[in-house]
Amino acid sequence: MSYESTPLQFWEIDEYIKLRFDTFAASDGSLSAAFWPGGYNQSIHMFLRRGPEKDFSDPNDHVQLIRDIQTKAVIGAAQWEVNPMPPMNAQQEQPSSLPNVSSGLEGVNMLALNTFRTIQADCHQRTMEKQPHVYLGIMVVKPEYQGRGVGSFAMRWGVDFADRLGLPMYVEATLPGRRLYERWGFQVQEIMPFDARVFGAPSKAEHYCMVRPAKKQMSRHSSALGLGLRTRSRYQLNWF
Repeated sequence: MSYESTPLQFWEIDEYIKLRFDTFAASDGSLSAAFWPGGYNQSIHMFLRRGPEKDFSDPNDHVQLIRDIQTKAVIGAAQWEVNPMPPMNAQQEQPSSLPNVSSGLEGVNMLALNTFRTIQADCHQRTMEKQPHVYLGIMVVKPEYQGRGVGSFAMRWGVDFADRLGLPMYVEATLPGRRLYERWGFQVQEIMPFDARVFGAPSKAEHYCMVRPAKKQMSRHSSALGLGLRTRSRYQLNWF
């Protein structure tokens, strides 16, 4: 099969949000049962939309959509965030994939969401400390396309991007994601101390804080351009 990777356009944000929600809800180890016990609704959609809207003009944020070239259908997505500064602590960090949740929202378990966010931010800070890095914030592949090389295709873009910048990479992975990332040189640093069963989920939804070491030193040219250089090129690869 043939796939292509293109930058997210503003008018594609709604499709991107729905893809994320549906894929995480269907995946093994998903947090969806803890975060959104009532399932998908329009209020949750608009809530999740705020992050990508805010980050769209940020040159350090890169969302790539993966398409089946034959059908042009969006079948996956990945979000790569360049962090030129050390990660912030839990009180400061606002992951773009999960907007501010200080106020209540129908259908959202705020306690579960805020607990996870705090643990997530603490793990991120402990692991990366003072290192600039590329953060893989989102990786989703439609269930019917999983096992067909889509995840590896998406990873190639991000790994090449990080290597051009000479930066290490960081991700919080589910168990299925961990298997993929280990093939790309990521290593587990710690297991996040979060148990989704406390919040009504059927499984623990274990997450692993993982790092891929930097492979190259950033060139002076790359440094002058800035860490967050946004690419608009198209990538294509055939998988058989």
